[in-house]
Amino acid sequence: MSGQEPTDRATDREEPAPANGAEDLIVGNLMEALTRLHNDLDRVELWTAALGCFLRPVPDYRPSDEHLLPPLSRAGSRGGKW
Repeated sequence: MSGQEPTDRATDREEPAPANGAEDLIVGNLMEALTRLHNDLDRVELWTAALGCFLRPVPDYRPSDEHLLPPLSRAGSRGGKW
């Protein structure tokens, strides 16, 4: 070997490493699940607000004469400025 004493592989292993890996995996999965839940709640809130608007009747539309085009002098005529 390279001048170092041989080591016993069984004593060099760190026991918490597999547990930490499992904990990290579980925590990561829980974080992903909470993120998806948060996004789902945002969508539910958006759809609730949107559907709430459909519960109210559409307000009456009363256009003013201010922005109407003038009537054509002859029916079907497209001459002139247009």
